[in-house]
Amino acid sequence: MNKKTIKMDLHSHTTYSYDGQSTMEEYIKQAIKNKVDVLCFTDHAELMSWFKNFYILRYDKYFDEFRRLKEKYEGKIKLLIGMEFGTPNILKEEFDYASKYDFDMIIGSQHRVIDGNPAFDDGSVSKIQYESTLLMLEYGGFDVLGHLDVHKRYGFKVVDSTDLEKEVYKLCLKKGIVPEINTSTLRMGMSETMPNMKSLELYRSLGGKFVTVGTDSHSADSVGACFEQVEKTLPNGIELCYFEKRKLKTEL
Repeated sequence: MNKKTIKMDLHSHTTYSYDGQSTMEEYIKQAIKNKVDVLCFTDHAELMSWFKNFYILRYDKYFDEFRRLKEKYEGKIKLLIGMEFGTPNILKEEFDYASKYDFDMIIGSQHRVIDGNPAFDDGSVSKIQYESTLLMLEYGGFDVLGHLDVHKRYGFKVVDSTDLEKEVYKLCLKKGIVPEINTSTLRMGMSETMPNMKSLELYRSLGGKFVTVGTDSHSADSVGACFEQVEKTLPNGIELCYFEKRKLKTEL
């Protein structure tokens, strides 16, 4: 008997993020309408200089509103609370402080390499991105590796980085960190996710079994988008999962 598919969106940004356009409750209502089973809020805790003004998530207000809405919508949708923390290995003190909160899931990610300097448009940005990711993974402390090859979302040339990808996935497996399938590129009209399915085949060949999936939505209208497309193209042997109380789960 086939296991029931759980429709998930584990990467979303509300008005608690500097760039979020929809409230938590707007997300919840739209997620229920879109038949999403599990929704995780992962608002930004992003402190790198390219944001111009450091952005600190208002943790206490964030949790207070989440708890209120979780109780209100109990039985209608599974709600989880997380954060997307940028470069925790560089911002160790801030990351340690944030990690003391009772998150279900923490995404570790990078958004810019050398402040997105276009001088790296020759493809060398790929190498820098993966090397930076290895440093972040080595530090660890988070559950999910967000949008591994994010540089392609910003228009940088993608070059063959198979050897570095191997090292990233090996370190993910060593540290118990799960890669994310980020579908924001599909919503932008690109032909593949971050990372793409070929890359996830490599992850599987190294022993990888689990991935998360998220839209990286910044407004509620796209919550749950492209899930079915990901589910259909997922490599054999790879299973979708989510985190609750920092524990990996595959069933409701």
